[in-house]
Amino acid sequence: MKSLPRFFLSDYEYAKGKYYLGDERMLKHARKVLRITKGDKVILFDGQGTSYLSEVELLSKEVMITKVLEKVVEEIPDRPHIILAQGLPKAGKIETILRTNTELGVRSFVLFESDYSVVKVKHYDEQKLQRLEKVVQEASRQSVNNFIPEVAPAMRFSELLDLEADYKLILHTDSLGSASIDVKVIKEKIKIDDEILVCIGPEGGFSENEIQEAIDHGFQLVKLNLPVLRTETAGMVVSSFLLI
Repeated sequence: MKSLPRFFLSDYEYAKGKYYLGDERMLKHARKVLRITKGDKVILFDGQGTSYLSEVELLSKEVMITKVLEKVVEEIPDRPHIILAQGLPKAGKIETILRTNTELGVRSFVLFESDYSVVKVKHYDEQKLQRLEKVVQEASRQSVNNFIPEVAPAMRFSELLDLEADYKLILHTDSLGSASIDVKVIKEKIKIDDEILVCIGPEGGFSENEIQEAIDHGFQLVKLNLPVLRTETAGMVVSSFLLI
């Protein structure tokens, strides 16, 4: 059976059991690509776990009107809450990082500037943040994930250190590999409802000063029993290991 088209509830109004959606990009996709017509069934979701089976009553260039047939409230997934803190990578990589980790089930993202970051916080203005929010919305839609991750405004490494979580992990392997423990050891301790902050460095990794500051703020250095991974791959591997 073919799955129903899914739309995130943005730029909408609700009245008397009907949703009025006005997002221009979404409307164009519905008309030109999906070729939705009156009477078709669609799924609307709010990103907080609630979805609505709906029937299209009207679709035009300006609006899609849908009548709600059924409301479904989904429980928060029974797995750890992963916060992926990603060092700002070079241009073009952050979208891939957000997309793949959203598909995996990461619950929120923190972007940060560190000593070796080529890209700086100043490059992540409100407009850039809105584009990244669109990326996770679209990834959630395509992966049938009714919980859209939060993307926090970019911050500096010093601000990241003050974040709270049940486990604060920083992926790092020193020249001898003696200071870091295998992430498998952490996984054995994690409980279903734990909040885990996973910190991944940019292309150049972390400076020794940053590593020491992280330790002083309660971070645990962890490593993977794998070859050195690229920054756009590392978060995905750690997150999937902790979630599966």
